Amino acid sequence: MGHNSTMAWRLLPLLLLLASLAHAQTITIGAVLSLSGPAAPLGVAQERSLRLFETQLRTEHGIYGTPVNFVILDDGSSPLTATRQVRALLEAHTPHALICCTTDAASLAIIDLVEQAGVLTLALSSAEAITWPPAERFWLFGTKPNDTARIRAMVLDLAGQGAQSLALMALDNSFGEVAVTALSRLLEPGSLRLVATERYPPDVTVLTPEALWVATRQPSGVLVWGAARDTGVAVDALVRRGYTGPIYVNPAVVTPQGSAHNAALEGVLTAVDAVTAAASLPPGHVTAAETRRYLQLFEGRYGRGSAVAAGGAAWDAALILQAALREAFGYGVSPAQLQPFRFALRDALIAMGPVVGATAVFDYHLGDHLGIVPRSLVIAQLVRGAWRGVR
Repeated sequence: MGHNSTMAWRLLPLLLLLASLAHAQTITIGAVLSLSGPAAPLGVAQERSLRLFETQLRTEHGIYGTPVNFVILDDGSSPLTATRQVRALLEAHTPHALICCTTDAASLAIIDLVEQAGVLTLALSSAEAITWPPAERFWLFGTKPNDTARIRAMVLDLAGQGAQSLALMALDNSFGEVAVTALSRLLEPGSLRLVATERYPPDVTVLTPEALWVATRQPSGVLVWGAARDTGVAVDALVRRGYTGPIYVNPAVVTPQGSAHNAALEGVLTAVDAVTAAASLPPGHVTAAETRRYLQLFEGRYGRGSAVAAGGAAWDAALILQAALREAFGYGVSPAQLQPFRFALRDALIAMGPVVGATAVFDYHLGDHLGIVPRSLVIAQLVRGAWRGVR
């Protein structure tokens, strides 16, 4: 008997098992999104991405022949409604997994509910509390870069340029504390040295002395972590004091409506997801193939200018669940056994290894429920009011 025939006989029991599981029932994925209310432009793009992925799964005959059905409910951009809708999904549709929610407030509101229900949930939120601390998040995982993930990517980028030191200018409040905490976790002995930390109040209008002191420390790079107005003040002060090194900022400080403000930030750097930087994605970027596939499918159906970037996290949530479902089927647990299969799906998510998405690469671990590989984010520079990928 040839090698190929022997291999086929060895695989036969697994194939028979998968075939029996495949016809057990439909896999149900519940989603609660903001299809109305202030967050509707984002929620509708997310719904479109999930429906698009559902269509792709249908052409592939589901997961090993098992149909996958998405049940999507509207939370009206309300955290309270989101909680009610998640409860309705759990009671009426018994989903194998959940995707929720469009807004940070709604995603935070449903944490206790999904943890008590014991259902794998992928959050479309960048709130730090979604995935931290991981010891308190058994069932909840993230799909969107939070501030810590972005700062980690920027620190690695600076180190990758051969830099040896970093300075921080940040708001003297809880927002700025995120950067302080992130750097305390990231700057290990032997890596970049933090040579200056300057905190300032939210209502600051002048940062000349602070910027001068930071510049005299001669850091290889400066991270400015604040809101839109104070970041502009800090960057302007650094430039006026003669600082010529790279300045990294929070991408949220740049808005389409802030053209005059954005001009003051020309040349600053940040970390964004690959879909946001799709128009200038660096050659050979790790997500390039999946990013292009997502854009071609999305824009092919809905056209350009259809909030395509907002749907990227939802597309990746579905892609991650597809990979986890394929892994879970190999555990020999039938989807008809709801809670055992939910546990199998959660274990599969952690065990399956990296998934290359459209926005980033995801590799979940017990201590990392966000799972975003830092170097899979794109370092982008502000050029004429828009982020342009540089590496």
